Amino acid sequence: MSFAEFHWMGGTLFMTVLSVSLTTIIAATVLNIIRLSRDNYNPDNQYLVIKDIKAIGIFAIVWGVFGQSIGLFSAFQAIEAAADVSPEMIYSGLKVSFITTLYGTFIFLLSWLITIFMTNWSRKNN
Repeated sequence: MSFAEFHWMGGTLFMTVLSVSLTTIIAATVLNIIRLSRDNYNPDNQYLVIKDIKAIGIFAIVWGVFGQSIGLFSAFQAIEAAADVSPEMIYSGLKVSFITTLYGTFIFLLSWLITIFMTNWSRKNN
């Protein structure tokens, strides 16, 4: 299954916000690596970048769980309204509901790995 299919299945709004978060983290990391590799080190700026990347990662995991909660709430409303729902349909819906949570968790973990890397690098430069 392609990323575009996951993006659509996970919900366009939630997945787009998560993708923008991931893009922001990657852009901030690349710009910071360029800054550190040119010996343009400023401890205050470094601290702010690391703090922002952590905050975006935390936002991503919370946003993913929020997306799953909204999806599950909608699914439970549909199940309640339907007279007969097969277990396969319920399991499929539960599987789809985890897409935003998994994507948010991936972004969260990536942000923390990046902050560990950048913190150690900035300590070496300091």
